[in-house]
Amino acid sequence: MIASQFILLFSVAIEHTYYTNGICVDLHYKPSQQTQIVMDRYGLQLQRTLEGFSFYASTDQSIKDFLNYIKTTEDTTSFSFDVVSMNQDFTVFTDYPITTLGVFSFDSSHSIVVDGVTILKEVFEPRTASNISFSVTVDYDAIIRFRESGNNPFYTIKFRARKTQWRYYIINNSNQHFEKLEIKGDSEVQFDAPIEVTLPNNATALLFSSGDTKLPLQENATYTFNLLGTKTNLGNTRTQIILNGLPIAKSNSIETYTEEEGGTTQVASPLYIYI
Repeated sequence: MIASQFILLFSVAIEHTYYTNGICVDLHYKPSQQTQIVMDRYGLQLQRTLEGFSFYASTDQSIKDFLNYIKTTEDTTSFSFDVVSMNQDFTVFTDYPITTLGVFSFDSSHSIVVDGVTILKEVFEPRTASNISFSVTVDYDAIIRFRESGNNPFYTIKFRARKTQWRYYIINNSNQHFEKLEIKGDSEVQFDAPIEVTLPNNATALLFSSGDTKLPLQENATYTFNLLGTKTNLGNTRTQIILNGLPIAKSNSIETYTEEEGGTTQVASPLYIYI
């Protein structure tokens, strides 16, 4: 109904590789104070869409004249929105900088066109504290340029899921003795040979690490790994699946570590498996 009463100013789609369908469904869009004032005075409307949101105006003027009038009258040149994810782990499973607090901002003045799609490029803004996940700004002039080229302003934001080193800690509390434990899956991902480590509670575990291979955090698993054990009984050596379908890394459980080579800070996903 809204599309038949209002003229589309622009649309923004939010994509994220963490989500199974690639779409962020748990975002709340809040106009900035100045944008809200303009919306109230000129009857502008924000409408959520499946992919993000669209912004509409109700005017008999051309879009160019309408926006130039607002620019002159209100002394503002853009529409701005703060975006908050309802998922408290958004900044964890999203590929934000590891060692610096802050938020991403997206502005129509920083965009590229790839295969006909206008992508807003992220700019990281360090902040000691923030109650938003990211911000979006669309300039009036950018909307006008789109219109004059005969196209609807349609922007896309592409978030990448954070990649982590997966670490399986295998704790053998059973009375079974295995000559060899290994992790195998249905992908090309290979885990390093296990090493024996001591956990903070002084328990002993075998650590299997994905090493230099970093795997993306995911809403639903696309990787399947199994724990296999080899034992010899009456001279017969047999390898069998001990655990079929190991747990996958979760966004609410990560830790940082420093790489031996280069000294850079990286992120790992610890998973504790008891047998």
